[in-house]
Amino acid sequence: MPLIYLRHAIVKHYAGSVFELQEGFQNEEAHPILTEKMTARRYYNLPDDGKGSAMKLYLSDTVPCPEDFFVQCDLRSGPCRVTSLSIQNKGSNGPEAQNFFPPDFIKLSEFAGTEKQIIRIKSAPVAKSLRNFKLFDRKTGRLLEDGYLESEPVQFNLSPYLPGFYKLTAFSADNSVCTITVIKCYPLVVQEDLITHQISALKTVW
Repeated sequence: MPLIYLRHAIVKHYAGSVFELQEGFQNEEAHPILTEKMTARRYYNLPDDGKGSAMKLYLSDTVPCPEDFFVQCDLRSGPCRVTSLSIQNKGSNGPEAQNFFPPDFIKLSEFAGTEKQIIRIKSAPVAKSLRNFKLFDRKTGRLLEDGYLESEPVQFNLSPYLPGFYKLTAFSADNSVCTITVIKCYPLVVQEDLITHQISALKTVW
């Protein structure tokens, strides 16, 4: 999949953000060769716009990222971003979604000296009742982990994973479901000089 960076800020992503994305076409039957010069019709599938929702990212909004940009850089050291959170409480009258939470409900913690690798859920009764979880890759839909939660506060360690788009789904004993969408960022972003168009690397900060 192509590695690109953003020409300018889009939704909740700032200019220079780096992603590895799959390309799509407006006309699903069109062959890439036939649409090579029709850049307005070509796009990448961006699984998360920074608010948890998927969107189309047009090629005209992106620039190919040099292959050697991350040489001698540990890709797994990029920080995590929580982009959405919801809890469905399965009561007698059906599921009820909760989408607003206190500021300290989720905390991102460091792991082995690398910041924002562990997601901790706290300050809510539902957090104490979560029992098992599933972790999905949002680009492919593939199940990456399926396990049990034993610690309190509830926490998920994403330090072993490469940059990408993830969904955590945790289940409680009363069938309530907590869903978290997460972006694990690349450790560097691209800074481009608007006059010379030369690029340099900056540490990703969220």
